[in-house]
Amino acid sequence: MEILLGSTLREVERVAVEEYAIPISALMQNAAQALYEVCSEKAGAPPAKILILAGSGNNGGDALAAAKILISNGYNVSVLLAADSRPTQLCAAHRIALQELGADISEISSK
Repeated sequence: MEILLGSTLREVERVAVEEYAIPISALMQNAAQALYEVCSEKAGAPPAKILILAGSGNNGGDALAAAKILISNGYNVSVLLAADSRPTQLCAAHRIALQELGADISEISSK
């Protein structure tokens, strides 16, 4: 497994979106599916409890999208959001979808 620095990851995303015309929403869904697979493997069968910690950027959106998949597959998911900054558009959209699913969402702030 290779771990990328944030600056490198942003460049990879930029190339995917600008040069290969892959929508950021598709990248987010792929990341969410991969996170779902890891969580379900590590947590075991539903209704295992899973805590998702998410920020307000697109990486947080990845986590919220994964939470939706986990909930849809019967997992008992709680979400803890860092609420120190305004969420990106995609992150906010996934949060709304989670709220519509009745997800357990809490916020923390350093302020």
